[in-house]
Amino acid sequence: MCAIVIISRNRRVGRIGGWGDQILERTNVRVVNMNQMVWMDDTTFINNVRMDRRAFRKLSDMLHIHGGLRPSKNMKMDEMIASFLHVLAHHAKNRVVARQLAHSGESVSRNFNAVLHAVLHLYSILFKKPEPIPEKCTDERWKWFKMTLDPQENSPLFDNSGAQELDGEHIRYVETSDAWSDWRDKLVEEMYGQWRAFRH
Repeated sequence: MCAIVIISRNRRVGRIGGWGDQILERTNVRVVNMNQMVWMDDTTFINNVRMDRRAFRKLSDMLHIHGGLRPSKNMKMDEMIASFLHVLAHHAKNRVVARQLAHSGESVSRNFNAVLHAVLHLYSILFKKPEPIPEKCTDERWKWFKMTLDPQENSPLFDNSGAQELDGEHIRYVETSDAWSDWRDKLVEEMYGQWRAFRH
């Protein structure tokens, strides 16, 4: 009976906190750590997540609208995205981020995977689909890439009939000066001959 009275008096005085006090204290630690890690100033923000606040806001909106990201029970969306970017930017371990943000390793891992899943949903928005170069391309930028698959067959990968030819003397090969280069060249010729024989 005396122990119950002492514990209840200590709680009133504030010496021993209950579960509610510990949860409130942990929440305050999370808010303070998040503010120090991200929201303090622009330099800190860029150092920790490798993007400025405007880009972070745009990414956050895109992940929410198009990626389907929602805040979890234990983390806000900004905290989830900031911890995700912090892990990518600094190759931080799960337990390090969990200690910094005062969360369990499981919740950090689960939220990392949720943000990653939302980012993968943005693939069609963020990545431009490449357009193939047509075979009869006459664009000036591609004339320098005229090449052949097999120099002996002299069959170009694509015909660049509209491109201008270079005038002047062309260097066909440079003579090797040491034994290592000679051996390497012979090995390449032998391997190329075997490949060509296998191909035909």
